[in-house]
Parts: sequence; C-alpha cells; structure tokens
Amino acid sequence: GGHFAERFQAFIIIALGESIVVTGATASARGLTTEIVLALTVAFLGSGALWWLYFGEVAERSRRHLAESEDTGRLARDAYTYLHLPIVAGIIMVAVADDLLIAHPTSTLSAAGIVMTVGGPALYLAGESLFRLRMIGSVNPQRILSVTALAVLGGVGTQVPALALSGAVALVLIALSLWEYQPLRARLRPRAQPSD
Repeated sequence: GGHFAERFQAFIIIALGESIVVTGATASARGLTTEIVLALTVAFLGSGALWWLYFGEVAERSRRHLAESEDTGRLARDAYTYLHLPIVAGIIMVAVADDLLIAHPTSTLSAAGIVMTVGGPALYLAGESLFRLRMIGSVNPQRILSVTALAVLGGVGTQVPALALSGAVALVLIALSLWEYQPLRARLRPRAQPSD
C-alpha cells in the first residue's frame, strides 16, 4: 500500500516539474525582461507552495494509513485514483495560467485566463481537501478559507494585470503553506503565562 502511494506522489512531482519546465520554456522564448523575471518568480513560488501543500503532513500520514489499511483496494481507488483527478487537473490549469502569465504579465487576463489562474489552485486545494477527508478523516478549514480567498481574487481579476493577480494567488498559497508548517505554527502559538 505504501509503495502505491509513493508512485502517485512521484506522479505529482512529475506533473509539477513539467509545469515548471513549460513555464521556463515560455519565458526563454519571450526573453528575460524585468516583467518576465518577476512572472517566473511568481510562477515558481506558486508551484513551490503547491508542492509543499501536497507533500506536507497529509501525504505522509496517508501513505502510512494506506499501508496499514485492511481495505487497501477501495482506499487506493478512492484516494489515489478518483480524488487525485482534481489535484492533477488543478496542476494542469496552473501550468496554463503560468504560461499566460509569462506571455502577458502586464495585461489583464481574459475570463478563461482568470479561471485558470484562480481556478487551478482552487481545484487543487479542493481535491486535496477531499483526499485528506478520505484518508485521514478531517478537513482543514484553512484550505477552505484559501479556496474562498481565491474565489474573491477571481472576482477582481478583470481589474488587475496578470502579474498582480498571479502574485496575489501565490501569496494565498504561500500563506497557507506557512500556516500548515507545524514547527512554525508551534512557534506562533501563544505560550501559557506563568501564574503569580
């Protein structure tokens, strides 16, 4: 069971890596202007946050749960086949959005471009939330809040250039990644004050 999970994790790495390669190829073809370098940075940070969100706590706990499950077949089918479809579709949408960002960083995106820019990460997070629910039986409210924030950004997407919208999306993903990073959360928790 654990080996099966690792295969799907490798597939996610390949999908994210391929999206970065395509983004780099588009940037190379356009030339490295200041706007393109900023767009590349935003695209890379967004993809890095998606990687972190997938390979954080849930991936490891899910791998262990699958290895220990008495119903490995059903669990693997649900979590790693059906529920990985929206995750991979989200990665594909992010790759399209990054390509649009590199091609037109200072232009306002079309409606389809806005859907790719905010919808890709939202679909990815929704898929991961369903995956988490199936594998470890809980939902992360911060991910739901992040999907809501992405929807709000989509509403203002026609008012700002692609670089600003993509930058805001990347900030949402980075903030969520930092929130989910346990050692950082432990440091940010208020400590109990000693009694007098």
